[in-house]
Amino acid sequence: MVFRMGGNVLGKEGEIMYIVLGIILIIIGGMMIINPKLVWEITESWKNDRSAEPSNFYKINVRIGGGVFLLVGLAGVIYSLSQMI
Repeated sequence: MVFRMGGNVLGKEGEIMYIVLGIILIIIGGMMIINPKLVWEITESWKNDRSAEPSNFYKINVRIGGGVFLLVGLAGVIYSLSQMI
């Protein structure tokens, strides 16, 4: 095990992994913000027998969650890029 104070412990491969993960979170978050109905169709519609629509409360919550995903993804990408410099 390597214990260091400061510096980059992960190495370049670890930073690239975090960048890819951040990009995935940004894509998912953007999809949640732009099209919450698609998220409902993928995750919730199969639970319902009748043809129903997602409620406004559900759409708002999905958009808020998408914003969180997007912000965490951006923070991860920015942090990883700053560590690579």
